[in-house]
Amino acid sequence: MSNDDLYYKAMLTRDSRFDGLFFIGVKTTGIYCRPICPAQPLRKNIHFYPHAHAAEQAGYRPCLRCRPESAPQSAAWIGTSAIVRRALNSINTSNPTNYQEDDFASRFGLSARHLRRLFQEEIGKTPKQVIDMQRINFARQLIIESEISLTRIAFLSGFGSVRRFNDAIKKRFTRSPSELRKNRSRKKGTSKQVTLHVAYRPPFPWQDILRPFKLHEIEGLENISEQCYQRVINIDGQIAHISVKDMTNKHQLQLTVSANDLRHLYIIVSKVRLMFDTDSNPLVVQKTMRQHRLTKKLYEQYPGLRIPRAWDAFEVAICTILGQLVSIKR
Repeated sequence: MSNDDLYYKAMLTRDSRFDGLFFIGVKTTGIYCRPICPAQPLRKNIHFYPHAHAAEQAGYRPCLRCRPESAPQSAAWIGTSAIVRRALNSINTSNPTNYQEDDFASRFGLSARHLRRLFQEEIGKTPKQVIDMQRINFARQLIIESEISLTRIAFLSGFGSVRRFNDAIKKRFTRSPSELRKNRSRKKGTSKQVTLHVAYRPPFPWQDILRPFKLHEIEGLENISEQCYQRVINIDGQIAHISVKDMTNKHQLQLTVSANDLRHLYIIVSKVRLMFDTDSNPLVVQKTMRQHRLTKKLYEQYPGLRIPRAWDAFEVAICTILGQLVSIKR
């Protein structure tokens, strides 16, 4: 079976395991969709693309129904070299308003020109273009899922002015910010609390993922139950509270952030993606672990294995040292 045949079958069944691994360009409408989109175009009217950027380069615009920008990231979009991967990770965990091309490249011992060339070769975009795309995607998520004012969203997503924000959104989605927000259902929220959603590919063993967090739970800082992970965070002196719940039937996590200042919201969402390994591809993990008898047995016992990460590296170091000296529980 060819890749296109496999992709078409996944599209017809709306298989969530393939979400973000490819996208469907619909020739008759000029839009591109996720495999889980309710739309079912005819085979003759579609073309498959490995990532959203390839679809947009071909002239397609994002679907307003399935929202391709909210899909889990795919391997085609994370680069192949260590430098590009490190740079993309830095982009994902940094405030988009602080980007300076020369300073950013110097973190990796490269000139801005050299880093641009590596990005172009591996993912077809420069670091600046990646950041611009990420912040537009983030802006649309806030428009659709939150009650934050459009003016505030413009600055939270790294735009220097409301006019530039409006122009960028309309160019990408062929709708103004107010038009994108107009027809969506009313969401509950305040200026100090926002609830967003982070997609993942099933299977997603929520209880198994929570187990290492529960073993290392820090009293007074974290509160972990079977249904929810909660903790207090500190970013640049700004205190916030996060709550993460699994929405199994929708294949996504529900993230609620409460803070007096939401300026670090982009970083918080990115770190939660890393904490719960939401961009993992279970099909690749399954294929790899089945190559050895012992790991095959392990995967069959725990399908959908992920690599949970802590919020803070310093906390991990302290817990590791104390765990060696006494015990994890003590």
